[in-house]
Amino acid sequence: MNPVNATHSLMGHWGRKARATWRAWWHVIHMGAQIVVLALTPSIYTRTAHRGAVFAHLYTATAPLLTWFLVLSALVSLVLIRIVVATAYSYGLSQYALEVLVRTLVLELIPLYSAMFVAARYAMPSAQALRGRFARAQREGSLAPLESLLALVLLPRALAAMFSVLLLAALACVVCLVLTYLTVYGFSPWGLPAYTRSVGQVFSP
Repeated sequence: MNPVNATHSLMGHWGRKARATWRAWWHVIHMGAQIVVLALTPSIYTRTAHRGAVFAHLYTATAPLLTWFLVLSALVSLVLIRIVVATAYSYGLSQYALEVLVRTLVLELIPLYSAMFVAARYAMPSAQALRGRFARAQREGSLAPLESLLALVLLPRALAAMFSVLLLAALACVVCLVLTYLTVYGFSPWGLPAYTRSVGQVFSP
């Protein structure tokens, strides 16, 4: 086999693959920009059909996940809190335990696994169902116009996923802060000023 032809064929294959990847990412970025513009357009939310679709997906993306996520978050948080507090007390670093817990759990871990939980339980299955639905509609020639698809199908799902991540993360953070207080101070109200001051130092401007 001629090495020049083989190199030319390989470079052509890489070039076609790079162009296809660029086109796919450009399509994703362009559609994401259109969804952002629609989300920031007030007239979208004055239409009954669009508002109803958004509310329906907000409920679908949040309500079924709420109980299990909070239970799982409370269990994981409680285990990590006990480990960090016990380790800090054993090394004589109990004054740093609260700051470490708030920084690692509230600022890092909880938002991360909230996004992963919503992606695994809502966003990815919804995207897979949409892909099959669009493929069937395209084969049948009944695909709706792009503007209608963006406003009635893609925008509600994107808003619902963002709302679900923010709500679940906020509730899980509240649960984590309450469990941290109860683990460190018990049911006594006397530790509340010191605990509030420690948490406030973490959430500084």
